[in-house]
Amino acid sequence: QKEENTPVQDVAQVAPKAATVSVIIDTGEAMEKFPALPYQDGMTVFSALQALASSSSIQLSTKDYGGEMGVFIESINGVGPGDKTKWWQFWVNNEYSIVGASAYVLRPGDEVVFEFLGAQPESTGDEYE
Repeated sequence: QKEENTPVQDVAQVAPKAATVSVIIDTGEAMEKFPALPYQDGMTVFSALQALASSSSIQLSTKDYGGEMGVFIESINGVGPGDKTKWWQFWVNNEYSIVGASAYVLRPGDEVVFEFLGAQPESTGDEYE
């Protein structure tokens, strides 16, 4: 019986590229896609937004309700606090989230889209593809 030898591959050639998540923020007047953030185990939508705020010029205002409600995004770059008919909502990979930003645990490669809207729209965020 003949034994088959398989070549040893160079680890550098097969190493996966760095895991990231991306964030898009749409205020209704302007849309901005930010540079990808390095993924970290246990990263939530909220922690990704916090990392983005600390590495860029966005300003973030939040309120922590604790427990299951978690963190509510009040404003991003000043958009949000004065309008009680709209709020910040988000999609991950074109799927509307039914949990809060601090409860949604991301996976490598996820794309998060924040939109400042009233009632949940019919759109699924497909316009960002």
